[in-house]
This record gives sequence, structure tokens and C-alpha cells, in this order.
Amino acid sequence: MAHKVLDDLFHDTLKDISHAERRILKALPRMARGARLRMPAPAPGAAWCGRGSPGS
Repeated sequence: MAHKVLDDLFHDTLKDISHAERRILKALPRMARGARLRMPAPAPGAAWCGRGSPGS
């Protein structure tokens, strides 16, 4: 009987994880768009410290 209970808990946990992963994957594009829209513009006169030009 204990084996059945543990087995049910394990399968319920796997279902919960799978459901959460699907929700995250569905939300990621929307989150990425929101992050791009909220990125602050560089401060005027700020030095570029990356590789290449800032526009690349």
C-alpha cells in the first residue's frame, strides 16, 4: 500500500513539473518582449565597453 501511495505522489509531482514547464515555455516569448521594451537607453556620453560597435 505504501508503494502505491509513493508511486501516486511521484506521478502527481511529475505532472505538476510538466505543467509548470509548459506554462513557462508559453510565457517566455512574452517575457522576452517585455524585457526588450523595458531596457533603459544608455546614458548620454556613456562609454561602450562591449566588443564591436554598440549597434552590432
